[in-house]
Amino acid sequence: MDKLSIQRASLIGNSIGGRLAWRFAARYPGRIVKLALISPDGFPSPGYEYGKVPEVTLFVRMMKYVLRRAFVRANLAPAYAYPRRLSNATVDRYYELMLAPGVRGAMISRLEQTKLEPPEPFLKSIEASTLVCGDNRIN
Repeated sequence: MDKLSIQRASLIGNSIGGRLAWRFAARYPGRIVKLALISPDGFPSPGYEYGKVPEVTLFVRMMKYVLRRAFVRANLAPAYAYPRRLSNATVDRYYELMLAPGVRGAMISRLEQTKLEPPEPFLKSIEASTLVCGDNRIN
């Protein structure tokens, strides 16, 4: 924003982009006009706790050497409010992207470094009007 001489802006973020957006809004409250978060990351889900790096299982580590489309589908489905809308074409696209050199290793490294901090102190400093769209599943 500084490089582009943007003083204030609205931010929209999804998943990890949502965490980046709310952390930015918390750190620079006067710079954000509005904030829209779609299933923002940064809050614990099963297997995650605040202040603790989750265990990266051997099964997940094996993804670096063996990758099956079924594994990709199983990991993408929870991101969809309507999992049946996850198309084969989307699964194929993610699968192909994950085969690029270094991608799976980088994903595993990210998992190994994920240490969540309690968000309340950050969230209290956000001044912008905020819309949060969560993970409301309807089957």
